[in-house]
Amino acid sequence: AEYMGVIFTEAVLQLHIYNNTVFAGTPSQTSSVSSLDFNLNGGLPYSAEITGQLMVPSDGQYSFNCSLKADLLFVWINDHLICQLSPYQIPNSTSDGSIGSPLNMYSKRPMTIRVHIYHLSSSPSGPSVSVLWSQNQGRSFVPIPASQFIPTISNEEQQRVAIQRSLAQGWSSWLHFNILNIVLLPDSVKLGIVICDLSTGDCLTHTRAEKDEFNTTVRIGPHANDHSYAQLYLYWRGLNVSLTYSGGSTLEGTLEVIQCDVNCKNFALVITSNMTWRRLGKSIAKDSRTIYISPYNLDSFSLYITQDASPSLNLSKEVSSLTHLAVQVQSPGQIIGFNTGKPMSLSNIQQILSNAYNKEMSTYQKYGELADSKFAVQSGLLWNLIYTPAELGPVFPVSRAWSFATTDDLDWTYVLFDWDDIFASYMVSMDYKDLAYSNYIQTIRMKTGLGFIPNYSVAGKKSSSRSQPPIGATVLLKIYERYGDLWLVSLLFDDLLDWHNWFWGFRRLPPAGLICPGDDYVPGLVDSAANHMLGARYESGLDNSPMYDGEFFNNVTHQMEIYDVGLTSMSISEADALSKLAPLLGRHEEAEILLQQAQEMRNLLSTYLWNEELQIFANKFPNGTSYPRITPTSFYSLLANTATDQQAITMVENWLLNPKHFCISSQWPIGVDDTCYWGLPSVESSDPAYPQLGYWRGYIWGPMAQLTYWSLENYNHIDIVNDARKALCVQMNAMMMEQWTLNRHICENYSPYRNATDCTGTTLHIWGGLAGHISFIEAGYYPTLHKIQKPNL
Repeated sequence: AEYMGVIFTEAVLQLHIYNNTVFAGTPSQTSSVSSLDFNLNGGLPYSAEITGQLMVPSDGQYSFNCSLKADLLFVWINDHLICQLSPYQIPNSTSDGSIGSPLNMYSKRPMTIRVHIYHLSSSPSGPSVSVLWSQNQGRSFVPIPASQFIPTISNEEQQRVAIQRSLAQGWSSWLHFNILNIVLLPDSVKLGIVICDLSTGDCLTHTRAEKDEFNTTVRIGPHANDHSYAQLYLYWRGLNVSLTYSGGSTLEGTLEVIQCDVNCKNFALVITSNMTWRRLGKSIAKDSRTIYISPYNLDSFSLYITQDASPSLNLSKEVSSLTHLAVQVQSPGQIIGFNTGKPMSLSNIQQILSNAYNKEMSTYQKYGELADSKFAVQSGLLWNLIYTPAELGPVFPVSRAWSFATTDDLDWTYVLFDWDDIFASYMVSMDYKDLAYSNYIQTIRMKTGLGFIPNYSVAGKKSSSRSQPPIGATVLLKIYERYGDLWLVSLLFDDLLDWHNWFWGFRRLPPAGLICPGDDYVPGLVDSAANHMLGARYESGLDNSPMYDGEFFNNVTHQMEIYDVGLTSMSISEADALSKLAPLLGRHEEAEILLQQAQEMRNLLSTYLWNEELQIFANKFPNGTSYPRITPTSFYSLLANTATDQQAITMVENWLLNPKHFCISSQWPIGVDDTCYWGLPSVESSDPAYPQLGYWRGYIWGPMAQLTYWSLENYNHIDIVNDARKALCVQMNAMMMEQWTLNRHICENYSPYRNATDCTGTTLHIWGGLAGHISFIEAGYYPTLHKIQKPNL
């Protein structure tokens, strides 16, 4: 194989073996394998990583067939999880690289190979891997020629790996399903914070900080970007407890009894210790204050508590079977300290936590009047930060309440969503670029074999029939203009271009050729919404919006037969962004094509979707009939730079600033009704669907606020548009802070009503923070330091 001018005559893949089960430290053995058909030795437990690149002889669709033997194993090709032995039950017929979902591969694009192998026993029989490929739709599978391999990974991949490994370190709330677990990475030690009701023997071992089956109430507090401080309140069955800890390389924390609405002595506070993700290690309770913890072949350490554990308590079998220390609650004000390292007094632990709290709170002060908003947005994000071995770095699932993982092991649950997680990366990139990069890379690399970013993905299970609104390149451009890291653009440009080309190829609705939602037919895919109107609604991102009331889906073309203002505008924005990024990589011909595409689509949007009667851009059927259910997506025509200045003025004046439609007011709260108090509802307030509300039928959404803000920002030379943009920031931030102050919630969506007492969706959702994030941008906290000018044709 030839790569970057170097010819590898004896191509091999690199093999690194670690004498622990978590890929930690320096490899104990470094060698190579000559193909993806190999056997490894057995014996003592270990973890092994194989890396390199794969070159294909010609452009085409490739399928893979795997024969695997191991305790746990993942095989990725450019982050496509083509085969695995894991807790996940993924249908082989629809996983990336299967006959039903082959990979589009290109001779000029080397693809990174990464294999993670876990040998978790002392069996003398070792793991084995055999991966065959097919270039003829699975009619025959043959070994991959060794000449197609490259032993190195790209410089961009090396930078990515370095960042993601550096982030997956230390103590934090890394497990998706349970906000009460504190996990040490990479060791994979899991401490459980447990409350037991001694009167019944029931124990609360899990909660997600959402409304769930555990009947808990959680009020989140600060969570530092670097895990150096985290705090929350937990209420269960009449007991209110504060959990505070300082994570990182060592752990110091407290459990404080705040209030007992019943007899305090009915409860015990328990710390359990075991391992997660099937990784090896042992925990032993040495005495009434100490647990000795020994991750396999890594440094051992002890966990100490500051009170003696109480003997013979009525704990559930689930808890009593684990290594644990349990302390009976006595009264409000009781505080139990815990720490790793050397034994500490409670006062020393409290001093460490006090210092960490002060340091964390001081980081918000540079945001001035928006300090509390920064506290809220960051907490909503960081309390959702997780890690899983099924991804290559830390990620932000939309909420701990969501998981599409087909597994019986709760430690492996999670799910990533397309535009939700792209927006999360954008928010985090304001002040923690490495964490933003990790999440952004994992989200874009969810890409299906056909080239689009799916609606959702979890460990190889994907919505392989539909995507979601395209905003990836738009966000990458903003991140690049913030930091100027060209390697990130180089790493992901082809993925984003593939996604754009997929929309251009499969979601242009004839005869005009504007963009529409759709949902494809995929043989073997188990998804009741696939190739159906419902699936196309999901692809729009606005699931039950009144814009899509009715049945106008064509299950032969797999398209919703409506020209969509929002998706068309976002597709134009993507083409514009890619055209600016392409020249950075020397790809000038592609930049020219992208500019031409954007201008062509702008012309179509202007010609077909301006509604002269309503004086706003609106969706339309291909037969020319308007479908004027007006939502904030009409303003995205400004994001696409399609509207004339006069059209922008008219839309802002007649619709955005109108109390009968979108209720934004530069004199807010003067000039708005209590039933549209916060402004920018997901359908205009005079729509017949609005009085009943419900999800995308009137509730207010962070992503609409962000996209509308960007849209208005493009016309900042117009006074009334500037005023509206500033007013939008004021109302959205005030709305977010209302629910944060009341409940410590960051909402999936918000009621437009003035007297709303809580979220109208999930209560700890990453993109709810966009309602506050736009104020940070407006105040200059997301500066553009590496501005790219639009290239000329």
